[in-house]
Amino acid sequence: MLAPIPSAVLHRELARVSELKNTLSDPINPDAYFRNFESSLRENSLKLEAFRKMEAVLSVLAAEAWKTVKQNAGQQSADRTWGRVPRQAEQDA
Repeated sequence: MLAPIPSAVLHRELARVSELKNTLSDPINPDAYFRNFESSLRENSLKLEAFRKMEAVLSVLAAEAWKTVKQNAGQQSADRTWGRVPRQAEQDA
């Protein structure tokens, strides 16, 4: 069994993803996208690999592009239900 990855290593390896996570005003909200983020990465190697790939894409963005992505994604990642059709509307459809 491999040793767990320390949080500092995850933050360094996933720097821009970590920046997105840090934009959340209420990271422990049950609907927060990054809730239990570090522990879930330690427990799920496929999830960690997916976020490493996402980090590779984010890391090549120019400063202004990154700023725009961070502003927009930060707002949306605060709540996983953002932009979804309310459950009642889903049932009525």
